[in-house]
Amino acid sequence: MSFEGEAGNSDGLSVFSGQFTLAAGANNVTISAGEVLLDWIQLNKIITSVTERPELPDGFSLSQNYPNPFNPTTKINFDLDKASNVRLTIYNILGQKVATIVDTYMNAGAYIVNFDASRLASGVYFYSLEAGDYKFNKKMMLLK
Repeated sequence: MSFEGEAGNSDGLSVFSGQFTLAAGANNVTISAGEVLLDWIQLNKIITSVTERPELPDGFSLSQNYPNPFNPTTKINFDLDKASNVRLTIYNILGQKVATIVDTYMNAGAYIVNFDASRLASGVYFYSLEAGDYKFNKKMMLLK
């Protein structure tokens, strides 16, 4: 952890001013340049970076799109428990492919994909998610 610090004596003189880094846990600070009388110390923590590590999903899943019914956009959520090639495809009621909205390698994690169906007619559609050995299908309805 990094700090900016300043220390001084009762005369208001600054004896130390600078930046230093301490490891996590308990630390000892030693002044080894002779005798120093300090009346005050001020330390200001400097945040140099924040890294958030989201939890990885426990398994592979495909959620129901929302909103459903929708017009003309909807969101499709899915979780990957391991990295894999992913394909998310939209089919019409006759089983004809009308769109492929994801076709790439993806790392493990939780994902939200937006689907814009403004060029499609009202009706029932199916979306299929394939990742590795997994394949799931769900139904959605476009109402214009």
